[in-house]
Amino acid sequence: MDASKSSVSIMFTVVGDGSILPSYVVYKAEHPYSTWTTGSPKGTVYNRTPNGWFTMPVFEDYFLLIVFPYFKKVDKDKAKVMIDIKCLPTDNVDNDSWANSLGNYLEEARKRDIRPLCVRKKKLNLPPGRSIVDFMLEASCSNTNLFPRKKAKNVSKSEQYSVHDSSSDERFVSSGERPSNEEDDNGVDNTQRQ
Repeated sequence: MDASKSSVSIMFTVVGDGSILPSYVVYKAEHPYSTWTTGSPKGTVYNRTPNGWFTMPVFEDYFLLIVFPYFKKVDKDKAKVMIDIKCLPTDNVDNDSWANSLGNYLEEARKRDIRPLCVRKKKLNLPPGRSIVDFMLEASCSNTNLFPRKKAKNVSKSEQYSVHDSSSDERFVSSGERPSNEEDDNGVDNTQRQ
């Protein structure tokens, strides 16, 4: 892939089950060149626009070439597409072309037996200076077990808690390179902190 272009947009897609879908690259150019695609990851899709951005036709192409083929393999009982947008008919949409394209996308998803699921962001009324993690712990939210917190001693208040997910270590660091329990990722001795 040619990274010498002054404007390159790349979309990476990771699915909830951990699968990494092929990337989609958009160059700022009038015409694509075959030299741009040499040495690229398998399955990478290339496109070009005058400004190098993901325009709506490019975004639709991304769904047709990358997302929909993946969802063909997923069980039909599962909700397959999560849309984090406003989706109530009362919401105002500024751009008619965006609304039309979204409608086309949803219609195509229904044709392919993919159930779009609209996800609305939850609004929390947190007082200024409060962390969402503290709010979750106080509310006994069921998601707190995803981020176990360890209290460290002799550190500033901003560094008082550390978030650690031990299952993520195996994905990025081989067992031979993993630091011991007495060292952190930088090789610093942590026995005095505990």
